[in-house]
Amino acid sequence: MKNDEKSIVRELLEALQDLLDFAELYGFKARTSYEDWSGYFEAARAAIAKAQALPER
Repeated sequence: MKNDEKSIVRELLEALQDLLDFAELYGFKARTSYEDWSGYFEAARAAIAKAQALPER
């Protein structure tokens, strides 16, 4: 795996970990809103898009 591919995979994993951490901490509390989650969703979606854009092997 090339360095840029490793970087994208690392970014994807970090974004997903952040999203899961936030969900674990705040997901079951009624006071959270979409705005609370939106930054995590956007980061995860951006990382997923980068990973999907990698050439297939």
